Amino acid sequence: MTRAEVRAWARPWVEDDDGAIDDPMVVTALQYLHGFGLRRDPGNASLVSVRPDGPWLHDDDAIRSGLARWRARCVEFDRDPAGYVARIRQENTWGGDA
Repeated sequence: MTRAEVRAWARPWVEDDDGAIDDPMVVTALQYLHGFGLRRDPGNASLVSVRPDGPWLHDDDAIRSGLARWRARCVEFDRDPAGYVARIRQENTWGGDA
């Protein structure tokens, strides 16, 4: 599949999500797949969007390493789902005492 096809396949679950998927690892995977179709704006590298030109936001090596990280996190999650979710929530807390 092309990046555009993968993004289009994942889009309904990411953009139109109604909470139907409650597995955090599946949701994370869908978000990754959705983001692989993003490109940097050739005129302003800080802007990203779905566009026909410009460098990919994530190159092939980043996708491969992202898959390896996601697989490792799935193993962590399977060992202790509640502990994994609590740790990730704490790591992603902005501006708090976490």
